[in-house]
Amino acid sequence: MARVNITRGPALISGVHPKSFLGGFIEGTTQDDVELIPGVGISFSHGGIIGQQT
Repeated sequence: MARVNITRGPALISGVHPKSFLGGFIEGTTQDDVELIPGVGISFSHGGIIGQQT
């Protein structure tokens, strides 16, 4: 699990660039009666194909 990065709570949305994918969601919550509740973000240090090794 050393290659997995886990981010929880408000750290998910702090410092997000306004033109990014998540930045669009944050902008949308300021316009309507919507509440954005951050949960958990999981990312992997080394990507690749997931499958059975032979």
